[in-house]
Amino acid sequence: MKLWLIEPRDPLIFRDGRPFNATPGARAVTLPFPYPSTLAGVIRTRAGWTTKGFAVSRVEELKRLAVRGPFLVELTQEGNLGKWLFPAPADALLLKSKSKSLARRVWLRPVRLPAGVQTKALEEDLLPVSANPAVTEKPYVPAPRFWEWEYLQEWLTSPHPKESEVSPGALGLKELPREERIHVHINTKTGTALEKHLFQTVGLSFVQAVENGQPAFRNARFFALAITTEADFQAGVGFVGGERRIAEWRPANGELPHPPAKLKETIVKTGYARLMLVTPGHFQKGYLPSWLKDAVPGLNITVIAAALPQRPQVVSGWDFEKSHPKPSRRLVPAGSVYFLKLEGNESARKDFVERLWLAPISDAEQDRLDGFGLALVGAWDGLVDELEVKDHA
Repeated sequence: MKLWLIEPRDPLIFRDGRPFNATPGARAVTLPFPYPSTLAGVIRTRAGWTTKGFAVSRVEELKRLAVRGPFLVELTQEGNLGKWLFPAPADALLLKSKSKSLARRVWLRPVRLPAGVQTKALEEDLLPVSANPAVTEKPYVPAPRFWEWEYLQEWLTSPHPKESEVSPGALGLKELPREERIHVHINTKTGTALEKHLFQTVGLSFVQAVENGQPAFRNARFFALAITTEADFQAGVGFVGGERRIAEWRPANGELPHPPAKLKETIVKTGYARLMLVTPGHFQKGYLPSWLKDAVPGLNITVIAAALPQRPQVVSGWDFEKSHPKPSRRLVPAGSVYFLKLEGNESARKDFVERLWLAPISDAEQDRLDGFGLALVGAWDGLVDELEVKDHA
């Protein structure tokens, strides 16, 4: 599959589902990051576009084209592919530290509850996930929404990450900036603004030109979206998201990160692994994947525990083929981490890493083609200790 960069020229709007019409004072607000289906739809539209318009006869063919992404990347000053950034892993908890510039990072992992301790029943006999010993400190706010690949790779490669103090600013990006714009409706005959026709849009900016609340244009950071796809289309400018915002599409010189050799060796040896979603996933059982269990021939995959960063995300949209709204669906958020037991021979375990590295694990085939549920593989030692609770009496 070919790697493409999508570099926005305007703040992009990925609608959050709230109504946006001609009502005075209307406000269109963007999501923090686009869903895979949004980019998949744009890519297939570009691939099916001809000089005579969109080739409706190719709809079924285009829907079968695989798309993986979107991923966030930081560009170099020359505009080339620089650093990869991925969603923060849900099994890493940042806590307030004595130093204002640092945060205490602890690992959330499967635990056994002490005798006499009860919790809400978990499906499929899953174990609860917690820091061990349990912590009472407040979370660090605001924690980075995205981690740079250098730090995430280190986190995933360690089968038992140790507690440490980290610089949140160095770890990754808090979030993409948002830009607010006020718009007016212009009378085409007079060239003047119509009364009571003000509206506002809040778009996602891919330029970070502020540091500590101060302008920093000389040191501005430029970001873009990256995707890989089988689709064949022309490079150039085009519209992305709502309000016909413009972005440049161009092939990228580079490739997606590869699994570290040490990671493969650890998983093959231990027979345990973590699986982290880097795009939201859709599963028939809510947050529990089903297709995953039979994804690798000769390997029995069991979900031991799951760390989820927040409530489910809800996605809908408009079906242009059938001209009606798509049904709303609940998604497992990106960053979610599954702790897995792998029962099979060493060859099958190695196959597990190679087959599922940045591959989609959603249950439905069309969701996998759209890029829902892309996952990174991480190591885990498989140890499950009893939860230690501090006595604060």
